[in-house]
Amino acid sequence: MKAIMKRNRYLAVLFAVVALGILSQPGCNPGEVDQGEALPRMVGLYSPYCAACMKMKPVVESLVSQCDYRGVRLEMVDVSSEGNERLLDHYRVQAVPTFLFLDEYGIEVARLVGSQTEQSLKQALSVLRGKECPGMSLVDEDGDVVIGG
Repeated sequence: MKAIMKRNRYLAVLFAVVALGILSQPGCNPGEVDQGEALPRMVGLYSPYCAACMKMKPVVESLVSQCDYRGVRLEMVDVSSEGNERLLDHYRVQAVPTFLFLDEYGIEVARLVGSQTEQSLKQALSVLRGKECPGMSLVDEDGDVVIGG
């Protein structure tokens, strides 16, 4: 009987260690997630050593000022910084800049790779957030351009 109790205690401790290990991984810790703000995200992966990435910087800054916290979050992550290299493997990124579009649960729903126009990023953000971004141009059924709000 003592052996069974000892084994059950061991299993309970092992389960707690495994559960804590899983919860301490990035993105899994409930303390890291703003529970009141579960928004879809555009995550831009870049490197300061990448010419195309630096060319995209003003475009992304413009998008942040227009769209951030308006139904979507925009984040830029320097993958050359210590600790961020793991994102390259995690998301199977082969080139920067890469723009990942994640739903409110953190699941990738779209990806754009390389230099992008502000319009293409706005279009992807509009789809992600479920309504158009400010200044977004939309095309109606007849192919005519309709300027959005």
